[in-house]
Amino acid sequence: MTKLLDRYILGDRIGPGPLAEVYRATDDTMGRTVTVKVLRADLVADADRRRALLAAARLVLPLSHPNIAALFEVGEDQGCTFLVFEHTAGETLRATISGSPMNVRRALDFGAQIADALAEAHGLGLVHGTLNPESVIITAKGRPKILDFGLASWVAIASGGKPMTPLAESTGLSPEDVECMAPEQVLGERGDSRVDLFSFGCVLFEMLTGKQPFAAATAADTAMAILSRTPPPPSQLNARVPPALDALVGSCLAKSLDRRVGTAATVAAELRQLAQEIEVEKREGRKIDLPHSRARRPARTWLLVVAGCLTGLVATILWLWLR
Repeated sequence: MTKLLDRYILGDRIGPGPLAEVYRATDDTMGRTVTVKVLRADLVADADRRRALLAAARLVLPLSHPNIAALFEVGEDQGCTFLVFEHTAGETLRATISGSPMNVRRALDFGAQIADALAEAHGLGLVHGTLNPESVIITAKGRPKILDFGLASWVAIASGGKPMTPLAESTGLSPEDVECMAPEQVLGERGDSRVDLFSFGCVLFEMLTGKQPFAAATAADTAMAILSRTPPPPSQLNARVPPALDALVGSCLAKSLDRRVGTAATVAAELRQLAQEIEVEKREGRKIDLPHSRARRPARTWLLVVAGCLTGLVATILWLWLR
């Protein structure tokens, strides 16, 4: 199989995903590179499950945002069920972080764009459910793009509706699968859009500190940390983080839904406000430097006056001696 719908020419196999084989492909009609995910045959063999998967995937089709890798088409051809996504080249956000704190201003910019994307999806009733630094690509132009919107719901359908909780035995989950789960997900509950806000808090924490807030050796230990541990304020790990940002991260990471921040739009607005305040402080900092430079001038003037007086005194003594 090298072509689907006489339009998508399959190229290199990128790798296996949790539900599909992933290929780089060319859209012959539009003349663009796309990513094609061919769903595993065992998942679509059951007609009811195939219909459920296709219906869930089609809910994502209207989602359009510059910070989300778009789903272009859901199709079937030659016995294959496949999804066609916008091809997003770049490196993962985790690779960009690379274990070190990001510049705070850049982290705020990335965070605001990601929160905007979540707000757009939540407005359509869509929840990502698996947001983490590996599911965000930073493009060559420096724009974050969220991958695999809808994947969590497809995984749930593929597993027969049974939640993949890391507290259960033999789930096959790794710490990376669990690291940004919300507490309600850890407990096997479906949750709502606030699931994404907790995950976003984990992502923002890692951007600001270079560390994962709930890192542990195993999936079960990571899950227990999410349920029981309160991570330190980011400013304790990175002195450049302003206290107001500590408060926002803490609100995102609240274990209680009643205390967690309400909407992604609120988060985006607060991040942009903080970014503006940082810019103002930088500008004021440059202005504050000016009086210091002026303050050094009186000292230099005083030295000149003293030198002039000494010169005059020496000249007077010399004149008197000669006389």
